[in-house]
Formats: sequence, structure tokens, C-alpha cells
Amino acid sequence: MLRIHFTGEDLGQVRIAGEADACWEAWLSLRLLRARAGPSLFEPWRRRVLAQRVSDRSLAAALRVLAAVSDAPEPVVSGPYERALSDYYDAAIAPYHEHVLMRLDADRAVRARAFLDGGVDALLASLRPGAVWRSPVLELAAKSGEVRLGGRGVRLIPSYFCLAPILVPANGCGPALLYPVDRTVPCCTGGTNGRASAALAALLGRTRALVLRMLESGASTSELAQRLNIAPASASEHARVLREAGLVTSHRVSRAVLHTLTPLGRSLLEGGCQPPYAVQGVFTAKSFAGSAGGLS
Repeated sequence: MLRIHFTGEDLGQVRIAGEADACWEAWLSLRLLRARAGPSLFEPWRRRVLAQRVSDRSLAAALRVLAAVSDAPEPVVSGPYERALSDYYDAAIAPYHEHVLMRLDADRAVRARAFLDGGVDALLASLRPGAVWRSPVLELAAKSGEVRLGGRGVRLIPSYFCLAPILVPANGCGPALLYPVDRTVPCCTGGTNGRASAALAALLGRTRALVLRMLESGASTSELAQRLNIAPASASEHARVLREAGLVTSHRVSRAVLHTLTPLGRSLLEGGCQPPYAVQGVFTAKSFAGSAGGLS
């Protein structure tokens, strides 16, 4: 059992990343793709990607290159592996960006609510079952050892393809803990009728409907722009239109403008769940250069 020791200073430095780390998502999904037996939840995705390599030369070439380092404990992003991992990401993960992003945002809202209701203790306790919080120690079943954070705290990074929490060694941003999101949590609390969600997109426009969904857990203008891969001015305009319609409220926090849903906006959003659109470029953190961890 890996035991991570927190001091009072460490607890004050716990934070949640705003998005998944693209490098680790690619690496972890690659492990699932190569596994002969894995969670049934990923099997449809696995079958589609394996079938796609027959017609997608870029994907097939990337998989051949990455096979040489598939047993490495963390992403290898040097030499030809950086390009191969990027090509693999574009083919195997990018088409599912929107579905994955909705899961990540839903999980982030759950963690934020845990923090608001019970502070850092409740936030760390919410990482069950993969991690067990026995204050002041977080226990991971993955491997054995003792880790002391030394006042640096830890950054919690949600992951769709992670099966168990992974402690990433410290880099310029300090230690990070990748943890699996609850993939059973619905992206919204309404029914599963895809037609309702399509109607929302028809009413507001596809991008504006996606903005509304992203604001379920709140976001700044720059965060919206980054997640949607659009210009900040465009993100600001979408937020303005939604605000004037009474669906969003905005307020300034330091130098940023934070947007959140109004009760009317939340009611409209909960009319249907997320359809499986394929939106390219939603994960804008896709940078495979730098350290092996790829955390930014």
C-alpha cells in the first residue's frame, strides 16, 4: 500500500485540475487498447479503434512505434514516440472528446460539491474506492511505499481512462494524483433521451449548447475558450448571449470573469443528456513535449 502523508500545509495546497492531462490519457488508453481483458465499459471503444487501424495508416503506424515502449510505467515522449503518441491521440481519443469531457466536468462538479460541503477532508474522502483517506494519510492500493509531500500539496487530475489512482512524480507543478472519474455518473440529471439534447443544440446552436453544459460546474471566459478551442472573444460573446437570455450569470473574480448557470439555465440543461457528438480540439492541453509525465 502506498501511503501519502499530508501536513497542514499540504492540505492547503490540494487543488483540482481543470481538465485531464492529454499525454496520460493517451498512454492509459493505449494500455486498455492492448489489454486482452479489461472493463467491459471500454470494449465498444476498443473494438472500434482496433477495426479503424485497418484503414487508418497513421493510426497503424503509431501503434507499431508505440509497441516498443508499451510496458513503460509512464508516457514516453522522446524521439519518434512523441509524434506517434500524438497521432494515436488524434485517431483514438479525439473523436470522443465531447463525451469524455462531459464525464470529466460532471466529476469535477461532484468533487467541488464535496469540498464545499466538507472541505479538503471530504474532497480526499470522495476519491474512494481507489484511494482511502485516513487523515492525515491517503492510502493507494497500487503499490507500497511512504511519500511525504513536504508542503507542496498535490494536484488532483481527473482521468477517463485511468482504472486506479496513480501518483505522478513531482515536476515544476509539484506532485499530481491521477484518479479515475466515476464513469457511471450521468452528464446531467435529466433523462437519456438524445432527442432532447439535440433539440437544445438546435435551439441554441451546437457550440452555445456546449457552452451551457460546460457552465454546469462554472468556468471563466478563458477556460471556456481553452476547452472549446475557440478565441476568448468568441467565448465571451457566447456567455454574453446566454447571460442576456437569463441562462447564465457572470461576476468578476480578481482578473477573471466567472460564469455559472442560473436556475433557468440549469432547468433548460437538465432537459436531456449529452449526445455522442464528435468535437475535435476540445482537449487543448494536448502537448506531448517536455517531461515524461507531460503534466502542465
